[in-house]
Amino acid sequence: YFLPVDLTTAINDAARGKVRAWSINPIRWCFPGISREQEIFYTVLSIVGVLTLIGLALLFIYLKKTESKGRSSGNGTTT
Repeated sequence: YFLPVDLTTAINDAARGKVRAWSINPIRWCFPGISREQEIFYTVLSIVGVLTLIGLALLFIYLKKTESKGRSSGNGTTT
C-alpha cells in the first residue's frame, strides 16, 4: 500500500533523476494527511525550537562563566 503523496513524490523525483533513501519527510510519518503549507509550518516550528534550545544553552553557559568570574574576582573579605 502506497500513499498517493509518496507515489507522486517518487515519480517526480525519478523524472528529475533524484535518488532518495527516504521516500517521505519525517513530519509526514506523524501527520500523513497534512498539506504542503502545514508541512512548511511544522518545519519552521522545528527550526525555531532548535534555535531556542541552542539559545538557552548559550545563556546557561554565559551565566555559568560570569558566575565563576564573580567568585574568583572577590578579594575574600566579608562585610
